[in-house]
Amino acid sequence: MQVTKSILAEQILRIISGGFPSERDRVKTPEILLAISDVANAYLKSEVFSVNWNIDGTNAVDGAAIVTYEAIPVIRGVDYDKIRTATFELPAYPMLLPEGIGVYEVYPTGRPHLSLNYIPSGQLKFWLTNRYMSSLHRKLYTVIGNKVAIYDDYVGIGYNQVDVQLVVSDISSAGENEPLPISADLREKIVASVLQRFIGVSDTNRRETDQPSPTKRN
Repeated sequence: MQVTKSILAEQILRIISGGFPSERDRVKTPEILLAISDVANAYLKSEVFSVNWNIDGTNAVDGAAIVTYEAIPVIRGVDYDKIRTATFELPAYPMLLPEGIGVYEVYPTGRPHLSLNYIPSGQLKFWLTNRYMSSLHRKLYTVIGNKVAIYDDYVGIGYNQVDVQLVVSDISSAGENEPLPISADLREKIVASVLQRFIGVSDTNRRETDQPSPTKRN
């Protein structure tokens, strides 16, 4: 199920109100929506995306941000011993931008100085089968559907997690019903942090389901 601000706000409001939100609640939905944006941007280390392309005189990128997902597990391919390829699943869908820049950067967790180089998926085989490029193709990644294929020897020496930066729609300006680029684990953290901001709740043991609250079912 895709997560939106309205879904998170409803969940948080039900917890604050004990399951029965009403107009008399001290905390209002607009306050919760603003807090969701603030907390999500903090967790994702959101930065303004400042690179723009003009297509027929029109700005192709508007309201975008670079967000960071940390410690994503990397799975080695079955042919790892031959061509040193491994994959990981994208934690969210990035914008489709020229030159694959929607997946902005990939590097071993905590080591941005070891950043990989992007190549189009159709060129991967060419790079891997030309030995004279061996000094370059140790730091490659390409995007295939919702996965990223990487080639780099340092994956084989203990770097089994990566950090990935994606270009996504700015969470602060996203509409209430637009899908947010967050994982299930991050969702729980956002809910807990917003609750702590309003009522000092540091866990979500009382959290409700995504079903509408009793006052909104009719």
